[in-house]
Amino acid sequence: MHTLWHGAELVFAWLAEFGLVLAVPSGLVALFVRRFREHLGTYLLVLAYVTGMSLWFASASIVHQAWGMVGFVIGCLTTPIGMVGGSLLAAYTHHMPGMIGGILVAAAIPLICHFFGASLVERYMVRPDFAFEVEVSDAIQELDKEPTVDT
Repeated sequence: MHTLWHGAELVFAWLAEFGLVLAVPSGLVALFVRRFREHLGTYLLVLAYVTGMSLWFASASIVHQAWGMVGFVIGCLTTPIGMVGGSLLAAYTHHMPGMIGGILVAAAIPLICHFFGASLVERYMVRPDFAFEVEVSDAIQELDKEPTVDT
């Protein structure tokens, strides 16, 4: 179980790091290619979930190392605070200020990716249904008009 846990933690950490490395050139491409922006937004939303899982596994590992299985179970049961809050508390009680800063930075990355990804998707999403509804409503308005006779 211990090896499986650390394997999952490493896989999500590698995925998050690889995803963050790919986000930079993707962002540069999106600066120049307008059609790529929606895809970048979707990529950032997926990246937010991957980095969030990586943060959760790392936080759970910190809590487990600091307080054992009891702390891990309490961290799983306290959903609003959860593992990230528990790992911050564990780092604080064990006098590890560098780890506190690392956890806060790691917690900011998924939030930033999610915010920018959602805003890009919302702004640049192609909505063909909406365009069709506008055309139909324009056609209905044209039919409702009184016919005019040119003399």
